[in-house]
Amino acid sequence: MAKTAKNRDHVQPEWAKRLQAARLLSGLSQTQFAKLLGLSQQRYGQYETGKAEPNVQIWIAISEKLQISVDFIMKGRALAVSRNPNSPPSLIDIGNAA
Repeated sequence: MAKTAKNRDHVQPEWAKRLQAARLLSGLSQTQFAKLLGLSQQRYGQYETGKAEPNVQIWIAISEKLQISVDFIMKGRALAVSRNPNSPPSLIDIGNAA
């Protein structure tokens, strides 16, 4: 059976792009991050492509592990990178730049 147009034309949502960018900034692979969350790499990969959306408990775990707000991931608020010499780089929610 041929793939449907829906599958071929899937567009990654903005929140999924921000989730992926935050994970990449953390220096973790999908497999490593999925393991921290207690998920399979396949399931977590669906979140980064936007083919599935995490439940509330997973959103909270993602927020805690990446040290960013769910608000940042979902709404795309402005971000800055903290480069405190005593800690690894992390994202900081600085609000909308408008």
